[in-house]
Amino acid sequence: MILSDEAIKFKDKIKTLEKNNEILGDTAKNLRVMLESEREQNVKNQDLISENKKSVEKLKDVISMNASEFSEVKLTIIPAGH
Repeated sequence: MILSDEAIKFKDKIKTLEKNNEILGDTAKNLRVMLESEREQNVKNQDLISENKKSVEKLKDVISMNASEFSEVKLTIIPAGH
């Protein structure tokens, strides 16, 4: 009966390992889904960052143009030498 006792122990260990394997498989699947979701969000964030950089550059151009126009208006209002 020693052999059957060992066989029972091995069967129990196998069941435990199979359950653990299933849990680990589910965990790995969930992590893959989460990772894919994070990647998609990162792509969206990168797009937003790129759009924001373009907007900042446009604002810089507008500010520069306004400053230049202001200087021209100032020169016409306040003649040189005053």
